[in-house]
Amino acid sequence: MSIADDEADPWTVFWTDRFPTYERCRLMKRHQKVNHIPGILSICRKDELARNLTKLSKLFPKQYDFFPKTWVLPGELNGLLKFAKSAKNKIFILKPSRGSLGRGIYLTRSIEHFDLLKMMIGQVYIQRPFLIDGFKFDLRLYVLVASCSPLRVFVYNEGLARFATREYQPTGNNLHVKYMHLTNYSVNKNSSTFVNDEHAGSKRKLSTIREWLTSRDYNAEKVWSSIDDAIVKTILTALPHMRRHYSACFPTHVDTVAAFELLGFDFILDHKLKPYLLEVNHTPSFTRCTPIDREVKDRLMHDVFEILKLAEDDSQRIKNDENDFLQNRLSHKSKAHKLERERLAEIVKERETWEMEHSGDFRLVYPASNAG
Repeated sequence: MSIADDEADPWTVFWTDRFPTYERCRLMKRHQKVNHIPGILSICRKDELARNLTKLSKLFPKQYDFFPKTWVLPGELNGLLKFAKSAKNKIFILKPSRGSLGRGIYLTRSIEHFDLLKMMIGQVYIQRPFLIDGFKFDLRLYVLVASCSPLRVFVYNEGLARFATREYQPTGNNLHVKYMHLTNYSVNKNSSTFVNDEHAGSKRKLSTIREWLTSRDYNAEKVWSSIDDAIVKTILTALPHMRRHYSACFPTHVDTVAAFELLGFDFILDHKLKPYLLEVNHTPSFTRCTPIDREVKDRLMHDVFEILKLAEDDSQRIKNDENDFLQNRLSHKSKAHKLERERLAEIVKERETWEMEHSGDFRLVYPASNAG
């Protein structure tokens, strides 16, 4: 395997934080892969995620009730002000549309006091989150889109829970206390009360939370099932964008996968253990700051490389397969189209079999494993 550092060097995997240009994608050879799927930003930018999920929640309110009520500013300012006027007891959280690391986030009951003409989103704050040991937390799940045509989505069984570092006791006077209200690790790692402990610390494994819930007779299976459902529905909103851009960017990758995506989905649980999607990150951090980070992320990356066969150079095999197919096609001209369909179906079947046999700690969530 080789990682692209220089245009002149041969490579098989291009792993980057930035989306590659349209021109670079078009020049990729059939054995080369990149870690971003064109079109997926329609769920990874806060404003576009809000537009897509809000639109669907209006059409299907019961199916898309996992996203907090949200307005994209400044375009939907009037709607936010009208709602705020009729919901006197609500708290709102304001976030930059393209922000990260907890920067530029504010909580308020008086929405009109802020400069709402900036590019940001306004959202109804989850005022009654589920607490563990009196602290608010969120859940980071790692989601692998192995391909978009056909769509194959895997969720990693292990992940992270990030805790606030001040006990959650909200009043009208402490909405500015970021260590109480924000769960971002980038914020809370600077707190004097940040605790490094695998089972009772400010960052824990997802499995630790699941065990905590199960040991106290909470229905952890229902929580995880609801999270999987929300993940699939969110990715499906981006599928038309992904397929349209994918076919334009990778015209030669007819029988190989040119792009995949490893996403970070962030959820919060309310006091009834209902999960709400906070955001989707297309460049989740793989920084290994703590022993828990190293344990979770090292194994995650190993399993990503294994399930996608990223450590293998398929260039020669692809070339040989293509030569064999062309010879076969010349010998059976009248059956050329049928042979091509059969060849592609067999390739997809082999790829899916490999994924299921080398999934590591990933679980397939789409298509459903019991789907025909």
